[in-house]
Parts: sequence; C-alpha cells; structure tokens
Amino acid sequence: RRISMEEYPLVACGSAHGSLYVANLESGQILASEIEFHRRSGGHEDAMKLMHGEHDGGGVLALVMKGDLLVSAGREGGAKVWRIKNDGTGGLLFMGDIVALHRQTVT
Repeated sequence: RRISMEEYPLVACGSAHGSLYVANLESGQILASEIEFHRRSGGHEDAMKLMHGEHDGGGVLALVMKGDLLVSAGREGGAKVWRIKNDGTGGLLFMGDIVALHRQTVT
C-alpha cells in the first residue's frame, strides 16, 4: 500500500490492513513489524466498504522512515511515531502520537 525507501536497502511498508513492516531488501529479512496497528475505527461497515473497497480494512495512508524513526498515518486519523528496535526482537517501539495531528485526517 505505502512504502518508504529513503534508507535503502532498509524499507518501511504499510499494508491495506494497517500493518507496518521494516525490511532489508538486500538480505530479504523482515526486521520489524507491527500487525494491524492502523485499524479502521468507527463508521458504518457497508459505507466503509463502498468508500474504500472490499480489501481495504483501514490501511496505512502515509509512511516515512529516517534513521531508526518511522512515522505512519492511517485512516483512523493522526500520525504515529515509532522507533525501530535494534535489540534483535524484530519489533517497533511505539513512541506516541504527533499531538498536533491527533484524530486529524492525514493525506
């Protein structure tokens, strides 16, 4: 759905189901992930399907990675800040919301 390649060969990807992934394209390894964090919230189910389609459960709308920081935005509104863990656990550490954008639509 969305991809950030500014730190190549490391890339960040966001899925239509709201998951985030950080991978190394040269080694083919997924280094970190957060599953379905950007989930759809609110709205009538039928109306959401009409607006976004059958396979778009919420989704990541925007994504940027710089160094070990990742910022993502989803249909639920606002932007989230993450730090890529360097401890071998394959995780992302949620640092918080960007307060000025909380519950705002980011496009």
